[in-house]
Order: sequence, then structure tokens, then C-alpha cells
Amino acid sequence: MLEFHLVTKLVPTPGVKMPKECPEGSDKLCLAVFGVMYDLRAGDGAPQGDSTIQKIIDNLPKKCEEAGKECKKNVPGWKLDLSSFFPNSRYQTYTGSLTTPPCSEGVMWHVFPTVKETLSEVQLIQLQQAVSTATLADEPVVDRVNNRIVQKLNARHVFASR
Repeated sequence: MLEFHLVTKLVPTPGVKMPKECPEGSDKLCLAVFGVMYDLRAGDGAPQGDSTIQKIIDNLPKKCEEAGKECKKNVPGWKLDLSSFFPNSRYQTYTGSLTTPPCSEGVMWHVFPTVKETLSEVQLIQLQQAVSTATLADEPVVDRVNNRIVQKLNARHVFASR
């Protein structure tokens, strides 16, 4: 199983109330992460994989530093509908932290425990290569497949939708 993270930045909009994790006037990033589960299949008879994930893989920018302005790629004529990733309306939510350095707290997590789709072995390898081949200050960053071990609950409250 693979958990795919969609990291979004909430932007203040006039007339729209921001979540309490995003204090007004703060220079703190206000992030919401959506965790979507995928099944993995390898070998003969494995599916072709998820077509949306494949389109993302095919259009990933190359030779990126850590996330930033220089790591964007526009794909003309294609808009990514984030709701197409969600397998249903059931999710678990909590306020946690980023799973990559600097592991900042105050991130709003929404995890969909139902498996969305099956990825092929080739897609898994392509995703691993994409996230493990970043550079920082012109030096390769290695071992980025998993950045952080599972953390203790630390008195966090996890809520589930119905």
C-alpha cells in the first residue's frame, strides 16, 4: 500500500473565514494535506495503473530543487481536479506536521483510508525516482523515498467523518 500526499496551501480570501490553524496576519504557511491510499500490484496480470497518476508522472518537472517556484511545470489544457483523487467522502482528520523537513506543526491532515485505485509496479518506481532524485545546492539529495518514521499520537485528536 502507498499513501499519496496532496499538499495544498490555503490562501486568505476576502470574506472567507480561515481555519484556526491559519491565524490572520501570520506569515506562517497554512497547509492542508490530503492522504490518499493506493494499492500496489506487480508482475504478470498487474493493471496498467491509475491514469491520473500516470499523467502526473508524465508531466513532473525535471531536476528540481526542493519545492519552490523553480519547480513548476504548466501543462496546457489540463486542470487537475483534486476531488477526483478522493475515493469517497469518508476521511479522518487531525492537526499534525509535515512529513518532510522541516516537519513543521500546524498542518491540517485529511486521510482517506479507503483504497482509491491500484498503481502498477512501473508507476511506483517512477514516483520513487521522482521524489528521490531532487537536488539541493547542486548536490543530489538521497534517500527521500521515506523522510520520516511514523510518529506517536502526542495527544492529538483524530476525528472521522460519517
